[in-house]
Amino acid sequence: MAYVLNTKTNLATIYTTFKGVAWINYNRFLINRPIHTSNEEVNIDWYRKRKVKKQHRRCPEEYLLKLELKRYVNSTIRTYVHFFEHFINQYPHIDLQTINESHIQAYLLLLIR
Repeated sequence: MAYVLNTKTNLATIYTTFKGVAWINYNRFLINRPIHTSNEEVNIDWYRKRKVKKQHRRCPEEYLLKLELKRYVNSTIRTYVHFFEHFINQYPHIDLQTINESHIQAYLLLLIR
């Protein structure tokens, strides 16, 4: 996913770049106003300050920063953090960097069953 400022120049660049390659419905690009104006401020300090059990693995800071940068609402962040931590705590003795596709598939099968 990429974010581009909503300007006439950027719209022209997108249209020129993808002309003949992809169909673009750019009706929403022409509206230069926020879609949601009542979103609460993104704040994930609640996550960093919360107390957890000693053996519980927390989401990596990089994951939290990604959620902040994407400007997800707090309820979405809570959900994503909850389920990501549920996943990584299924493999408490495996380094996060070594979790692979087979671990993900096994976890998904566990959820299905």
